[in-house]
Amino acid sequence: TPSIIFMRIITFVDLENFKYSLWQSNSLREPKYDMLNLICENIVKRMNWERFNPRHIRTYVYTGEYTEGLINQIKNFRIEKDWQKEKVTKSLEVAQRRRKAQQSLFEYLKTCNFFEIKTTPLKFKIHLPKPFVQKGVDVLIATDLLSHAYQDNFDVAIICSGDLDLIESIKMVKNLGKKVIIVSHKSERDSGISKNLIKESDYFLNIADFKPEELDEISEIVQKEYSA
Repeated sequence: TPSIIFMRIITFVDLENFKYSLWQSNSLREPKYDMLNLICENIVKRMNWERFNPRHIRTYVYTGEYTEGLINQIKNFRIEKDWQKEKVTKSLEVAQRRRKAQQSLFEYLKTCNFFEIKTTPLKFKIHLPKPFVQKGVDVLIATDLLSHAYQDNFDVAIICSGDLDLIESIKMVKNLGKKVIIVSHKSERDSGISKNLIKESDYFLNIADFKPEELDEISEIVQKEYSA
């Protein structure tokens, strides 16, 4: 009896980039984390891949983390100008509140099937309008993307990101015979994705083309707090 061949799919989600894509349709939209696997199902239907016995292996989500180190960085910030005092005070309050909420979210995500979250520590940059800076997420994604490709853990990579920094790793993954699908937002008014990244992908799924019911499957409308 011939063995059954499965098309193996792994999804890699740059959370902040993905959120930005959702916000283009409605600034109050937030992901439904336990439903992100539906992005894979959406693509399988669009590509008519049911005949290849598709199997979604896992979803990896990458984001910056509000760590205790960030809290201490804010607490120990040396205030040299009057305007800094108010911003430090507000940033500390926001960081502590978000850290608590994020830890609760992470605990919930541990219960989601075939789902893993990976983080990098956020940094405090007082001179920026949004003082919590995320660094290294693109490196994490590129590393995992290449590692899984070299280990032959997938046939198709779905990358929910418009970050041009991923283009070289995408080229390498394609050279290994893997297919790469990019999911991001592109419209005439505003684009969260590089044109070169779209060209390099095997297929581009534009969130701007999602029907309202498709958006509702993977996201929901929530009330947001004001940013620091």
